Amino acid sequence: MQTHNVRVHETTDPEVIIIECDLSGRIVQTGRTFDVPSIQILQVRNGLIVSSRDFTNHAVMAAATGQLPVVLAALDPKPE
Repeated sequence: MQTHNVRVHETTDPEVIIIECDLSGRIVQTGRTFDVPSIQILQVRNGLIVSSRDFTNHAVMAAATGQLPVVLAALDPKPE
C-alpha cells in the first residue's frame, strides 16, 4: 500500500492531530487495485500514540477485495 497527499491538521487540543491522506494499492488475492481517501485522528501523549481512529471508504475496500456484493446484501433490509 502507498500513501499519497498526506496533510496534517492541528486541532485546538494539543494532544490531537488529524491526518488526511490517499491510499492506493493492490489486493494480492484478487489482483484488484484501489484508491481510497483516509482520515486518521490520533491522540499523542508524551510522544506515544494513546488512541487512533481511522476512517476510510469501506465500499471501495469491499469492492477491491471482491466483497462488495456481500456488504450490499447485508445492508439490504430483509422482508418481514
